[in-house]
Amino acid sequence: MPYHFKPSETVTDAVKRIISEEIDSAVEQLKRTGNQRDEAVHEARKSLKKIRGMLRLIQPEVGRGFYKRENGLLRDVGRKLSEIRDAGAIIEVFDDLATRYQKELTPTAQGDVRRGLKKAKAETEKELKIEEVIRETIHALGEARQRLGGLRIDSDGWNTIASGFRKYYRLGRAAMERAGDEKTPEAYHEWRKRAKDHWYHVRLLEKSWDEKAGTYEGSLKELETTLGDDHNLVVLRQRLEKEPNLYGGHDPVQLWLGLIDRRAEELRGESGRIGSGVYCLKPRKREGEFARLWEVWKAENGKTAGPGIPRKSSNSAKIVQPRASRRAS
Repeated sequence: MPYHFKPSETVTDAVKRIISEEIDSAVEQLKRTGNQRDEAVHEARKSLKKIRGMLRLIQPEVGRGFYKRENGLLRDVGRKLSEIRDAGAIIEVFDDLATRYQKELTPTAQGDVRRGLKKAKAETEKELKIEEVIRETIHALGEARQRLGGLRIDSDGWNTIASGFRKYYRLGRAAMERAGDEKTPEAYHEWRKRAKDHWYHVRLLEKSWDEKAGTYEGSLKELETTLGDDHNLVVLRQRLEKEPNLYGGHDPVQLWLGLIDRRAEELRGESGRIGSGVYCLKPRKREGEFARLWEVWKAENGKTAGPGIPRKSSNSAKIVQPRASRRAS
């Protein structure tokens, strides 16, 4: 189930194929039961986010009204899945934090909080009626598949996606600057969403990559992961602050809050270093790099690159690389 364009397809055909495949994948995942349920919900949510990323890429072509309607419907479909997933993800975040700071923790400090998180997860799933949520989600996805299966885009070629590619790169660049200025959880979360959009858009162009573009995608993935880890810590912090008695009381909660803040500061510093490389170019120049890769890819596969792309040799298809960060790409 490749989340990328194929050289033999029109943009319309590629968009319809990918959306249908991701919906089918989400439905298949949601039919899993038992111990696989948490991972299944996680994978289904990822498919929904991929579809919404695709819609953002083509938004300038399909119109704001169409985009707002379909994106809103898919967002609503995924909202309860997000609540279910977050309840489990918070335990994973907690376990990672406990491993990182193991020498500073007592078994009691770990056990009280983890038991509280497990209890909260069970209560969330019971309150949301998880089986009913999944049935409703599968039904809503079937309706979305029918609606989006008739999608038509009048244009074709790179120009169909160029504006969307530039727009969400530009929004990510602006969100990075705002996060650096405001240093609030909300600003970093907004940056994460925009970085994820750009990451999905680059992934859709995977078959046109050269080695340097692949390294660039790796840096984007690293950035999204780092910002995601930060957001998960924010959610964990909110849970502990809201009901400290559920997690062992004031003293253990204060210990965990201090560790959360320490790790969040590290992650935000790391995201700043990665982001300064990812967003080092202006939007039109970054889009131009991928336009030339698209042109070379189409030419090598005997296809027309599409209107609006200047003809240049394959030597011009180069990607300006982010500076090295701590993690390997």
